[in-house]
Amino acid sequence: MDEFRHIQSRSDILSTLEHLNEEEKLVEQDIDLFLKKENELQLLMTSLIKHMANISLIESDAERLANLMNFTSVMADNVSYKIRSFDLVKNRVSECLKQVEDIIDLRSCTDGIQKSLADEDYEKAARHIYRFLSMDESMLRKTALDESLSGNNEILDTCSLEQSFVKLHEAEQNLRSIVMTRFDKAVAHKDSASVERFFKIFPLIKQHKQGLDRFSDYLWSQIIEEITNKKINAATKGSVTLAKLSNLFETIAQKIDVYYPLIETYYGPGNLFPVVAKLQKECDIQAKLIIEDYQNEKTFTSLVSNVSRALKNFSNTQNISKLDPKVVDKHLNDIMYMLNRNQTYLNFISNRLISDIEAAKNNEKVDQLHDKLPIRFQCQDIDSLIRDCNLSHVIHDLDSIYVLLEEYFLKESIQKAIQLDSVDIDHKDLDSTAITSSMLDDIFFIIKKCLKRAISCGSANVIMAMINHCTIVLETIFYEVIHSRIKCGYPNALSTLDLANAYNALQAGRYLQSSNDVEQMKIMFICALNNLDTACEYMNKLNQTITVDVTNSGVLQKNQIDLFDSCLSNFSSLTSKFRILIQSGMQQLFAAVFKTIVKSMIDSFISTSHTLNDEDIITYEISEGLRPFIQTFLMSMNSTLAPFKKQLTAKNFDTLLTVISAEISNRLYKALFQCSFNKFGGFQLDREVRAIINFLTSISPTTISLREYFSKLKFIGVIFTSENINEINDYIHSKENYNALRVNPNELHQLLRLYTELSPNDLRKIKL
Repeated sequence: MDEFRHIQSRSDILSTLEHLNEEEKLVEQDIDLFLKKENELQLLMTSLIKHMANISLIESDAERLANLMNFTSVMADNVSYKIRSFDLVKNRVSECLKQVEDIIDLRSCTDGIQKSLADEDYEKAARHIYRFLSMDESMLRKTALDESLSGNNEILDTCSLEQSFVKLHEAEQNLRSIVMTRFDKAVAHKDSASVERFFKIFPLIKQHKQGLDRFSDYLWSQIIEEITNKKINAATKGSVTLAKLSNLFETIAQKIDVYYPLIETYYGPGNLFPVVAKLQKECDIQAKLIIEDYQNEKTFTSLVSNVSRALKNFSNTQNISKLDPKVVDKHLNDIMYMLNRNQTYLNFISNRLISDIEAAKNNEKVDQLHDKLPIRFQCQDIDSLIRDCNLSHVIHDLDSIYVLLEEYFLKESIQKAIQLDSVDIDHKDLDSTAITSSMLDDIFFIIKKCLKRAISCGSANVIMAMINHCTIVLETIFYEVIHSRIKCGYPNALSTLDLANAYNALQAGRYLQSSNDVEQMKIMFICALNNLDTACEYMNKLNQTITVDVTNSGVLQKNQIDLFDSCLSNFSSLTSKFRILIQSGMQQLFAAVFKTIVKSMIDSFISTSHTLNDEDIITYEISEGLRPFIQTFLMSMNSTLAPFKKQLTAKNFDTLLTVISAEISNRLYKALFQCSFNKFGGFQLDREVRAIINFLTSISPTTISLREYFSKLKFIGVIFTSENINEINDYIHSKENYNALRVNPNELHQLLRLYTELSPNDLRKIKL
């Protein structure tokens, strides 16, 4: 009853009654629904009763199945127990047979070792020793002791067992001494066949490390002999150094290639590392002597010192002029080849060792066929070997010298290209071709050369350092030259000479005055803008080329990829900086050439009445629907833009069009506030705005969109052609009309007050 306590009046009673009636209807509907399903429920119950008889059968079958599974489980446990017992017996029998086999082989080894040593059949003697060393002495002693205690001495008694052990240990020491002595003697007599013969015996007598160490010494003696006897015919010190390094690296690589199968066969995979490590120590010493001999040469030392001073005082031309870039270029090529040979050699060493270690991991029988060495080598040991070797330290210092010389060569060559800059087209084509200068191609040729040479060095650090230097040079030297030319501006004075005459005067070396000076400034200004745009394209292509070349070279480690991408991103940042300068230059060009034309059109627009009638519209139809001042404006713009379309690059001309479009739109929009419009005036405004858009779009060399710059004007044009206040409100608040958001509400209200078709009462109905 609590839910009815709120009833205080007749209306409450009626509302409660109505609510209860609705609930009653819902309950009746639910009851009807259940009654409709009565037949279905009866059928289900009938079917369930029929199947009840089968449930008892299922229960009995389930019990039988459970009993059967329990029985099977017990049987399986019994069988498993018996199998385990059989396995245990089998293992014991196998151990027993192995011990019997070891005892039989022990007798054979004891009897055969002395004869093999007497016959100097050291391979056979080594196999006896190898078999003996594979036996478990403690187990054999225990077996012999057990047999002795049980009174069964048929196989081997304890006394004879110990005698065999003593004889075999003595023979082992004797054989080790013989093998080492004979190996050293074979090395001294340069008997390669004997060296290989005794090298194969070391692993059989468990002397892997001794064998590998001695064989490494033998290989190095061969390497030294070969590189010493090889004659080098070279004209320059750099060529001699390069030949010596190449000879050293190639000889080491050849020896590893030739003798690796021998090491792998008799010592097993994974045992090349100690040989290479020992050879690398000797290689470090020899390579350091060769490189230091080149670095300590008087002319090279003087060159590096002078280059270092010149870079610190790069603005001082006296220091720079003393150095010949051709000499620097020659040394750079020599160093590049040295670095390249070193990287190729280290890559070979790394790949060989990695393959050897991977082969050891993949060979499941290695540990069974060959005894493990005290130390197992991993891939990180290879990285440590290459990273910490003295050769890498020497090469790192050489990398720094290379970057220093390359930086100087880059800056000096670019400075020279700027000094020799000239317009890179025939004077007859000045009015029909996009103007560029010679320094652009020269500068990027130098940059490509330096980067290609850096990539050939095979060092990621060198590559990234040179990428940074290239971007710095473009951002400072090249950018400052272009910026200074653009800063001079584009002259707007009338000239009696065309561009071809100005170019002739420049080539003749005459001092340009008056109109000739003006033409020279025009050429330099246009050329600077085109150089910037073309430089942006060159940098994009250079970015792609470097990425492909560096990726294909494989010099980047995983931890260097992000740093490399960061270096390349400098080109993108520099491109944005160049585009900003181009935009600034186009603003200057507009102010010098087009501002007067646009201002004249705007003045005419303001002074012209925009309260028109249908007769005015019909009159304008004769002139393509445009008023005379708009026609004059379009013709002036067309004639003025025509030469720039030929002289500017396509992107630069599009940039100029965007600047012009933005200026026309902004100025014309401001002019609207000084005029008043009726419906016909709004129609004419919309038509003329579209004509300007179509004109600018038609002369664009690309598919650039200029319509967005005129969105405000088009929006106002539509409003000024509206029939009534409802159309204006619908258009302003239309979801599709996103342009409405670009007009400030206060400005829109001011413009609507200029629309004579609206009364003050209509203006109050505008919903902004």
